[in-house]
Amino acid sequence: MQKESIIAIQILKKRTINIQNITIMKKLFVIIFVCLSPLVMSAQSLNSIKPGGSWSLPDQEKYLLLKFDFSETVFEKKYNETDWAILKGKEAWEEAKQEALDRIVNMMNAAMTKTRVIIVQEKMLSSESPSVIPNYTLYIAPQTYYSKGKNKSLFVLKNNKSGEIIGSVKTEGIGGHFGSLGNLLGDAFEHSGPQVAKIIAKNNKLKK
Repeated sequence: MQKESIIAIQILKKRTINIQNITIMKKLFVIIFVCLSPLVMSAQSLNSIKPGGSWSLPDQEKYLLLKFDFSETVFEKKYNETDWAILKGKEAWEEAKQEALDRIVNMMNAAMTKTRVIIVQEKMLSSESPSVIPNYTLYIAPQTYYSKGKNKSLFVLKNNKSGEIIGSVKTEGIGGHFGSLGNLLGDAFEHSGPQVAKIIAKNNKLKK
């Protein structure tokens, strides 16, 4: 009887260990998925994205993160972003992107009336509650870009958790004529940014 009890205890321990191992594997899978999800945008070729989609976010969504994606941009018909940054100066290019993003966020929010959604960028989230993490990102993904801001681009709305692209629209911009690198980059989306903002506002109205 004692021997049977010992065997039963050993079997129970093995089952417990197996359950614990399965639980750990599930947790690791979730962590890996979350870490890889930001790479989905880059993994899917922009050329394969078709314009359209619902543009409607779940009712509880209040914040929409805005980012640039230059991963497939062709600058001046011959440069990728790495080469372009070297040509313009890496620090100057990073500063230009931030300057332009600041301006575009303001332009888009100004164009969004009677909507429950606010456009934000990563640096703005640090001042919010740590629990405020946008579940959706709007990418500005230029396909072609010229030094004065002329461009053909895609605005792509993506679910951060699933990686699903729920909306996209093609835009064109004429850019500006003079100014700093950041000013011209902002000019590039002076019209298309507010136009896309109106699409978002139309599909995410305030509930009465």
